Amino acid sequence: QILQRLGRDVRNLRLFFLLCVLCHHDLVLNGGMLTTGGICQRKNADATADNRMFVSFDGGTIRKADATASLFTYHGVNYTNPTHVVIHKGGATIDTNGKKNIIVNSVLEGATGKGVKSISFSGSWPCVAPPVVEIVDAEGSGYGAAAVVDFDAGSREIVGIRVVSPGCNYTKAVAKFYIYNSYVRPTESAIDCELADNENTGAFTKAGEGDLALQMPNTYGGDTILAGGELKAAVLGAIPTNSTVVFAGGKLTCTEGVSMPLNYAVDAVAAQERGAAFEYSGDLTFPDGAILTVRRAEELGELQKPMPLLRVSGTLGGKPEIVCPGLDASKYKVTWHGNTLKVSPNLGMLLIVR
Repeated sequence: QILQRLGRDVRNLRLFFLLCVLCHHDLVLNGGMLTTGGICQRKNADATADNRMFVSFDGGTIRKADATASLFTYHGVNYTNPTHVVIHKGGATIDTNGKKNIIVNSVLEGATGKGVKSISFSGSWPCVAPPVVEIVDAEGSGYGAAAVVDFDAGSREIVGIRVVSPGCNYTKAVAKFYIYNSYVRPTESAIDCELADNENTGAFTKAGEGDLALQMPNTYGGDTILAGGELKAAVLGAIPTNSTVVFAGGKLTCTEGVSMPLNYAVDAVAAQERGAAFEYSGDLTFPDGAILTVRRAEELGELQKPMPLLRVSGTLGGKPEIVCPGLDASKYKVTWHGNTLKVSPNLGMLLIVR
């Protein structure tokens, strides 16, 4: 509720939970930084009926506070993963904070279907305290929407309603208000919400030293930004097919059997400091007819020696044709050196594998 109320007003908030964030409802992170050992939901007394708990990112950072392995579960049989972890268009950042062997074993979902755009109200709603808002889907199975009420303590009236998380997959969203006209049992009121299509464009950023393993197939629709440390693609689909991997100081690794990402945008200077931006451990075979298209995305600084874009530790089969449209052949050269693809001179490149 604290993070929901802040919404987009505070961007530099830092909250510290050294053990874990334990939620029975939703966690909305729209900015600032949340430092915690883990995020999880607690099971009800009836172990067959877990609480529904959603984590919604629309900006902001979760920073790992301790060395326990999982970010989205915690020790003990009474705790379980959030029901959904959704990345909206503002994106999500996970900072491993120098910790090793940290894992994400919840799906990092893209924002799908329709979400709540706004909630309009008219008239005067006198109340002694800000109403509690609950958004439900009257006709479908939408989830994750949240709103807060702007309240004038002097006049004791509602002055606005802000949607802090649009949620996903709503058919008919209804906002239920629990209004305290006195210090006794609240009265209830309901307003239909305006819906809009979600934009599945939110980026996922891996920040900080240390390493993070993605252990589930993910569906977020934005870039995968490596801003520090190492990101491990541990399963097929860990990096969504349509996500561009942006190397901005971090490194990506994956093992045999995990498909390599298709799109690359490389910060040449940062990648040079790390060695190859992408390391593939095992044998890699390109399909027949595959074409590597190398384009200059943005000039980020020249280097004095070739930069490795991709290094394969095992056998490299089916080396694809390399096409460099729009690049001056007298200045730019992209070639294989054994099992390593290098570009020289070293500028920011976008590499697309078809």
